[in-house]
Amino acid sequence: SSNTNIATVNSSTGEVTGVSAGTVNIYSNTYSFGYTLIVTEMPNGTYFFRNKQSKYFADIQGPTMAAGTTIHQWSFHGGNSQKWILTHLGDGYYTIRSNNSSSAYYMGVINDSTGLDVDVVLRTGSITDGMKWKFAKTTNGAYKVIPKIGEPMGYILATTTSNEANGYKLIQGAYIDNNSYRDEWELHEFRDYTLMYIGYNVGDPLMPPIVDAVSSALETNAGMTGYGYTSLTKKELLVHLSSTTFFSCITHGLQTMINTTDGNLSVSDINSLDNYAFNNLKFVYFGACETGAGRSSETNLVNTVYNKGADAVLGFTEDVYVSETNLWTKEFMISLSNGVTLAEAMINADEAVRKEPNLNVPWFSTSSNYRYLEGSDQLVVCNY
Repeated sequence: SSNTNIATVNSSTGEVTGVSAGTVNIYSNTYSFGYTLIVTEMPNGTYFFRNKQSKYFADIQGPTMAAGTTIHQWSFHGGNSQKWILTHLGDGYYTIRSNNSSSAYYMGVINDSTGLDVDVVLRTGSITDGMKWKFAKTTNGAYKVIPKIGEPMGYILATTTSNEANGYKLIQGAYIDNNSYRDEWELHEFRDYTLMYIGYNVGDPLMPPIVDAVSSALETNAGMTGYGYTSLTKKELLVHLSSTTFFSCITHGLQTMINTTDGNLSVSDINSLDNYAFNNLKFVYFGACETGAGRSSETNLVNTVYNKGADAVLGFTEDVYVSETNLWTKEFMISLSNGVTLAEAMINADEAVRKEPNLNVPWFSTSSNYRYLEGSDQLVVCNY
């Protein structure tokens, strides 16, 4: 490697590993060839942009899809106007395109201005330097989002204020390395799955092995990428539900809520989201008590998430036993990773529970008698 700060090479295997964004030359002493490698800071994909200071999200005013529309910060709703598509241009810069329209509208500096504190707005047409962005990680793990047009002056994407309130504009501002983070952004990438395995409480020692086993199966068997957590706040969970294909949890629950690390996620929280917030959700599994209580005739978490746009949602109608739910969930998820239908995965998990000799429960609380599924049981969650 011509620059090990950008990429390193394993001398035994030849594997090249990116370290930081930049361009580097890679050479082979054995086979007498070389190539130029561009290492990007961010993979192409869809993201939420959350301001590190305010915890509000980059959003489109209105939302009005027209050139010149203001881009501002807004509380999370998960709609398409808060979703942004990053595409690497091959030179270290990206376009940031709105997911709110089939027509191409980009985040850009107004009129390609090199001025300080000028507006960042929707742009259309040919890609200019005011519509090109670079990402650089800060010392605290967030990102500076750098407009190419303002890069020589040290300008970045920022909000006009540190206030936690809706409607403040995004601007091309000056970066200040201090404890006010209105000029730094936390980027949340859309991925295939999210696991939230809290268990009976935060710190449940049974949960990390289950997260590891399920994540490994989804990645190895189905080629999926995702997030695995043994703690997750309500606000973080809402973001994940709006940016994943497949969600699975083990936690305490009731008919209208499940526990998170800092409180409860309720049906009212789900109903407050944008109607398009769950348009990516293929399947949701609630490994928790009573989330399907009352089945189709009642307001419960299963019905609420399904009505918000998920293709299929599974929960339980009664209280479920902890040890049984842990085993059933693990076997169910691993079965899904092998490309079977929901129906087949449930049968496999039932069989595993019934064959476990050390499972001391008076009745099988996860059986089909106590499950409630909205959507088709022929759905295949993990497509090869």
